[in-house]
Amino acid sequence: MPKYEKTKYPNILTYEVKSGTRYRIRKKVYFKGESNVIDESGFKNLAHARARLREIEENVDKSEIGYIRSKKLTVTEYYDEYSKRKSQSGAWSADTRYGNDSLYRTHIIPAFGNTAISKLSRSDYEIFVAKKLKTLRRESLRSIHIAFMAMLNDAIYNGIIEHNRLMRVEIGESTVPPRNKRVALKDYQLWMGMAKKILTKYEYSIVYLCVFGMRRGEVCGLRESVVSYDDHPELATLHIVDTRTSRTSVYGKGGTKYPSSKRYIVLDKEGTAAIEYIIKEAKNIRADHGEILHKDDFLLLNPAKNTPYDPGQINRWFDRVSEACGVKISPHMLRHFFATQAAIAGVPKEHVANYLGHHNKTMTEYYTHIENETAASVIDIVSKRLEINEKHA
Repeated sequence: MPKYEKTKYPNILTYEVKSGTRYRIRKKVYFKGESNVIDESGFKNLAHARARLREIEENVDKSEIGYIRSKKLTVTEYYDEYSKRKSQSGAWSADTRYGNDSLYRTHIIPAFGNTAISKLSRSDYEIFVAKKLKTLRRESLRSIHIAFMAMLNDAIYNGIIEHNRLMRVEIGESTVPPRNKRVALKDYQLWMGMAKKILTKYEYSIVYLCVFGMRRGEVCGLRESVVSYDDHPELATLHIVDTRTSRTSVYGKGGTKYPSSKRYIVLDKEGTAAIEYIIKEAKNIRADHGEILHKDDFLLLNPAKNTPYDPGQINRWFDRVSEACGVKISPHMLRHFFATQAAIAGVPKEHVANYLGHHNKTMTEYYTHIENETAASVIDIVSKRLEINEKHA
């Protein structure tokens, strides 16, 4: 154990080792009412020790972060703060937080949870990526990577780390084949024809709304109060402001996946007929149970129970149709299909991004009247491609 002696500079000690004199910094600092001790040693000369001490004191004085905290803060500790902050600020809905928390608990925390965020190793992360590519699809691993990078970049913005050592780590090819999310137009027509044949009109109307690129939870989150005809008298406009998942209470609000997911969707004639029939049936279901449908009640109701459908019910209808016609289509595949058809039809990508409520989009400014106008142009173009010709049904 070296023998430490004071120097004329507070918080700097000197000691001797075989290779000569060395200097040590030992200073108590306070951050958010908590005290921590900074302890660094190995400085070969007093000037270096003094310069480092000034750097530490400046960081503490600026209250950017507690220096000791940045050195010891683990990935788990920072993620817990990050997740809580994103939720409180409204950047994440409850379901987005649930999804991200699950992703971190399953993949990131087991590998890096106890690692100091400032000590993350690029080589360790590359090994992590290589192992994951043996069990996960490339698209799944990309989602994990993007979520992890978002947290680390947030740590940079907040002064926790100076740079992200894991940036631009290449995500190679996976041994697990990618999911097929492509839907050919002829398969879409076959599938929709079968849906109309085997589903009830109420079920088909609900399924048909998925054609317009809405997320499953957004369809389940529809209420009569979000339907209007102000700008397009013959076509229904849906104001997407809420989503419903299995974790949303029967009468509660789930919010949208991202703030940018709030948007307007203009339906075509068949979509307008579908939402009108859904409203009519929801009122009848309530009446059958001696109740009235209020404008802020969820519209997708289980006729037998008079309670909102769990979003998984939509998937069950999709599975039934897929099994009947031999063409596999899911609600999320229809969302991809809509984007593809819009691109083929020549709809500007910024308009499609608005229509689909993508989190990352070129037009980041939120202007209600602009979104409403672009929504009309999107559906006018895409509807002509998606319309099922009766002679092909």
